[in-house]
Amino acid sequence: MRSHPGSRTRSLLGGLLATALAACGPGGAASPTATATPEPASTPAMTTLATPVPSRGALPSFTADEPLVLYALRTDLGGGIFVTKPDGTARRQLATDVLPGIHKAPDWSPDGQAVVFVDEVIQQLWIAHLDGSPTELVPGCADAICDNPAWSPDGTRIAFGRIEDTGLLEGPEAIAIEVVDLATGTVQTVVRLERPLLADVPRWSPDGSRLVVQVDQMDEAAIETGATIAIVPAAGGEPRYLTSFDVFASSPDWGWVTDEIIYSVELLGLRASADPGNETWDLFGIQPDGSGQRRITNLPDGEHLLAPRWTPDGSGLVAKQLQLETMTGGGRRIDPTTGHVEPFLTGLEETRPLPRPTADAS
Repeated sequence: MRSHPGSRTRSLLGGLLATALAACGPGGAASPTATATPEPASTPAMTTLATPVPSRGALPSFTADEPLVLYALRTDLGGGIFVTKPDGTARRQLATDVLPGIHKAPDWSPDGQAVVFVDEVIQQLWIAHLDGSPTELVPGCADAICDNPAWSPDGTRIAFGRIEDTGLLEGPEAIAIEVVDLATGTVQTVVRLERPLLADVPRWSPDGSRLVVQVDQMDEAAIETGATIAIVPAAGGEPRYLTSFDVFASSPDWGWVTDEIIYSVELLGLRASADPGNETWDLFGIQPDGSGQRRITNLPDGEHLLAPRWTPDGSGLVAKQLQLETMTGGGRRIDPTTGHVEPFLTGLEETRPLPRPTADAS
């Protein structure tokens, strides 16, 4: 699972991997159950009922159809959320009206007009608007540790992980996947798993009725012993596992255009017996019913891809490539048909770049 306050102690390699995962980015007491979640709208339309913060100066603004790429970047002040043009020029930081901290795990709204992200210092979620309006605090995370937000296809809801960590165990005792309705602020628990299993990294189905999540399995020392991906109804229910735990399936993403779920095997690197320098972390695909499992990439020995995402138009994948010997890497674009891997925005070596959704890709 992604790094978070109170996360388990790791070896040096594990800590470095956790930092890399956080840069790519992937929940106190359980929230009260909310009323039934509305059906997804036919077209994405974002609504929010969040708390604006006082502006500390003019925020950058962008036109509605301006091509942009989103990414998180570590800075001297901790970390920030940035956008740039596809050619890597005109980089600008979003949410500069939020106090400096460790800002990570960004996700586009489906209309490309806003970005939700995590402020790890205060353990809250924020929404930054690309029209330059003030950043807003997402409701539902008071007195909680929230992580890995994911915007619903209709723009009305955000799923996230609520981490329960009292300090009695090494690592969290439980994680609940929850959904906040942005129009009402109500929060609904989708699934809550306790150690030795922990749910994490939710991503939405194309129709907004289900979520695919990563499920970690760990021992009493909080060392990974397995990982899988599972589907759960967005209204709440039991997870339906798609792979066995020994696959170490991690960081799933559900293609809104293709309906295929893709995943990495990056949690192999957090096993007690891990030898990541000699392991290869490829990307894989699977159908929502568990059929059609396939290997997408065929990397050379010892190379590593992690945190994959579908591009908004469904034509490709983006991921982070990590060179463990030097702890460097950068964004990569992957052809889901051929498995061909190529650099994406050379020079952004810190994270996985996410292209902006457009009207044509919605």
